[in-house]
Amino acid sequence: MPVLCKKRKTMFTLPDDLITEIASFLWTDCTIHANELSADIDFYITWRTLVPPIFIKCAVTDKLHCYDVANPMRAGHPYWPRQLLELTPHTVWSRNLYLLGSFICREKIRGVKTYKRCCMRWIRHCCENIDLWYYFDLNQKVLSKITLDHFHARAHYPFLRQALAQISSYRFSSDDEEFWLFP
Repeated sequence: MPVLCKKRKTMFTLPDDLITEIASFLWTDCTIHANELSADIDFYITWRTLVPPIFIKCAVTDKLHCYDVANPMRAGHPYWPRQLLELTPHTVWSRNLYLLGSFICREKIRGVKTYKRCCMRWIRHCCENIDLWYYFDLNQKVLSKITLDHFHARAHYPFLRQALAQISSYRFSSDDEEFWLFP
C-alpha cells in the first residue's frame, strides 16, 4: 500500500522533500528546493513555447564555474537551475533580432502602419530586458505582421525566410495570456 504524503504542493508526483533531496545529489553546488525546480521548469517551458530559438543564444554562463552550458531556454537543451546561470539580457538574446530589424525597409514597413525607428525601439526594449512581456509586445506590434515584402531587396533572404518561418510557427494565441503570470 502506498504511503501518502501530506506535502504535495508542486507538479511532481513524489513528495517535495524527496525531490529536494534528489536535486541535492544532482547539483551539489547549490540547494534547489522542489518549488524552485517547479518554477524553473515553468519558466523554461514558457520561453521554449513562446520565443523562436533563432532569437535566443545557444549557451549561457554558469556563475559558479565560469563556463558555458547549453541554454535551457531553447528547446532540446537540458535543464540547468536558474540560480546557477547568469541570465541577463545580453547573455540570453542573440543579435539576430537586431539583424532582422536592420533588414526592414523604411518605406515598405509603413504597410504595417508603423515606422522603422519604432520597430528598432521595440526590438531594443525586447533585447535589453529579460521579461517576456517585451517580446510579446514586439510580436504583437511587428513580428506577426511582417512578410518578406517588408525587407530591403539586398537583405539576406535565407536568414529572413528562416526567421519568418520560426516566427510563424511560434504564434501567440489568446490562451497564452496565462504564461505572463510566472514568477
